[in-house]
Parts: sequence; structure tokens; C-alpha cells
Amino acid sequence: MILLLAGFTIPAAVLPAPGAQIGLSGNLKSYIFAIDPADIKHDPSREDTSTEGLAQNKLRLHLLGTLSDSAVFEAAYEVHPVVYDDFTPFMTNMVSGFQVYSAYRVDDFDPQLYPDEDDAGSFRITQNLDRFSLTLSPGFADLIIGRQPVAFGSARIINPTDVLVPYNFNELDTEERLGVDAVRMRLPVGAMGEVDAGLVFGDDFETENSAAFMRLRYPVKATDLTLSAIGFKENFLIGLDAARAFGGAGVWIEAAWTWAGLLDDRTSQDDYWRASMGVDYNLNWKDGVYVYCEYHYNGASADDPDEYLRQMTKTAYRDGAVYLLGRHYLGTGAAFQVTPLWTVNLSLLVNPGDRSAYYTGALEYNFSENAYLSLGVNIPQGRDPVIAAGSVAGTNTIRPRSEFGLYPALYYSSISFYF
Repeated sequence: MILLLAGFTIPAAVLPAPGAQIGLSGNLKSYIFAIDPADIKHDPSREDTSTEGLAQNKLRLHLLGTLSDSAVFEAAYEVHPVVYDDFTPFMTNMVSGFQVYSAYRVDDFDPQLYPDEDDAGSFRITQNLDRFSLTLSPGFADLIIGRQPVAFGSARIINPTDVLVPYNFNELDTEERLGVDAVRMRLPVGAMGEVDAGLVFGDDFETENSAAFMRLRYPVKATDLTLSAIGFKENFLIGLDAARAFGGAGVWIEAAWTWAGLLDDRTSQDDYWRASMGVDYNLNWKDGVYVYCEYHYNGASADDPDEYLRQMTKTAYRDGAVYLLGRHYLGTGAAFQVTPLWTVNLSLLVNPGDRSAYYTGALEYNFSENAYLSLGVNIPQGRDPVIAAGSVAGTNTIRPRSEFGLYPALYYSSISFYF
């Protein structure tokens, strides 16, 4: 809350210039989902796996105030009404692909507006103060204070260096990265380089809940190189990110090594490293077809599906925002315009270790100025989970037999308006 109060007082201290401007914009997005939960074999209580319904909406208001040539104030507030059918609030957030909270906030408003207390109803309204920051640009650097987006990495599907609030690979709404409470400075180095450093604060400013980072980006022989050092929740990460054009294509490699508990209570058995490498290309066909493929290595995990759930208590999953359960992944995707108003997006992520896969497809229609209609499917493929041997009735333990066999199938339509 201290950062929020600072956000209110600092703009007042920066006297607006005579030509100061304030602009209000926003969007309204509405999603309707049909969800097929994963089948769990040998579980009599789940014989009925009929399709469930969910409606999730978001109204976002964005305020941008140019106070002077060197000061900009930004704020964004969201309201999320949700109607769901037999799902817990956690489940509705997981299957709908919306980010809903951040561990890197000093304090916050109560996220639940309605009802006042948890109940068994099927309707709720949540809120999110997503931006509240002041950017000062005295000429030699940019200083950003307050709630703001902080994201790292150049990989397309999975970013190993992005450990604060990363997107899941199946995130539906990726327009705005969830805001965190931070103080960040960007300092130019030469014509194309940059030093980017900051403090990201968690609950009550406690070190165990917070993070700090320093990144150096500099071009070397047409290759954009970034070196990163990130301390997060008392763990320490060193990252390398390299991206460049090659023969008309874009190529990248992003890797991160994490030492668990290095800044306090060392747990070397939880050390891990991750890496992503890939290529993308714009094909000259009609209005252009963008294609990409990427390989990801997840050293925090195991190849055996029987080990998937046991590793969830490790540092990578508890603190490092790792969520994929396997070790090796192959991903690919494409985006193209069928006509100037119709756009198609396709993607596929494969876990070859357990031979499971996750397919996504979306068709978008720009039916009016600043208005879009979408239809989409997210289809998992893999061996269904089973009830583990020896489980006691009423306390069944799920045994995965593949990663994406745990995922629900998702069918959705959405409509978005921008103003």
C-alpha cells in the first residue's frame, strides 16, 4: 500500500505543465467457455464428465496523463464479473487462461468485490488495480515508480528468464502483463544498449517475498545480447538471451540457471536450469504468414509422469513460476490473415517424453472498428490420469500418465470492444 500512496502523492508533487494532457481509454472483453474436464479412470465419483459452462468478462479502464515533457502518470483498473458452473474460483481462473493475481505486490485492495464472503453461489466479481505508476525521464534515464509490468525474454512460447509474472503458454488474453509493485530504472548505453535495473516488492516489503534484477542489453555483431541477474524470493538466477536475424528469419536462444536459496537458506538439490531456442519467419503469401517453432528444456522436472506431482513442492514450482511438468518440449505455431478482416492463429505444444500434446486454434473477425469476435478451441491429447493404487475412498490420489492428459478441453467464443 505504501507504493500506492506514493503513486498518489508523487504526481501531485510534479506540477503539470500548461500543455499537460490526460487521456482515458479501455476495453471490454467477454468470454463464454464450454469446458470438458479431464477424465480420471477408475474414479466412480467422476462417471459424469459432462461439459461445464463458464462466462468471464473484463472491463479495463486505462488513464494516461502526460504531466510534462519528463513526467507521465499511468493507471489501470479492471473489474471481472464471472458466472461459473460447479467450479471453484481457482478452477475458473485456471481453465479460462486469465492472470488474476500477483505475489509481487506490497499490499492491495480486496480482490473480491462480490460476494462479501465465500459462498456456494455461481457468480462473483473481482477487481484488479493493475497499473499505478509515475515515469520520470530527465534525459539520461527513465525512472518508473509504482505498479507496472515487468517482463523478460525473447522466446515466443516459454521464457526461462521471466520468473516474476510470466504468461502460461495457453494464456488467452496476452495484451497486458499483470502489474507488480516496483521501482525500475532504464539507462541507455551507447546508441543501442541499455542497463535495466529494479526492485520488485512483495508482501510487506519482506525479502522472502520480493525480487531485484539487473540486465545489460547490448548489440554485438548484429546479435542483440542480454545478460541478466535476478534475485527472487531468496533464489538467484543468471540469464542469457540472444536474438538476431539470420537469412530473413529471426532466431533466438534464452537460458537461465537458478541457484535455489542462494541468498538465504541454500537448497542445492533444487537447483535447475531452463533453455528455449527457436526460429520464426514471415512467409510472403497473401497478406503474410507468420510461423515459428521452439524447443524448450525444463531442467526442473523429470521425464517420468509418476514424478510429476511430487516435484510441485520444489523451488522452481513454488517460487520460480515454472508450471510445465515434463523435461523436453517442441512447440510450433502460425498466424495469418485469410482476408483483411479474418485472422487465424494455430499452435501446438508437444511433450515427447510422455507423448502428450496441446493444440490451440482461434479464428478472429474484425467486424467493426475497434470490435472483434473470436472463436477458439484448446484441445489436449494424452493418456488420462488414474486413481493411484492404495488410495482410500474419499481421499483419492490422482496419478498422471501424461502431462496434457490432466488438462481440460476448452471451447470458447469472445467479443472485444476498444474505446
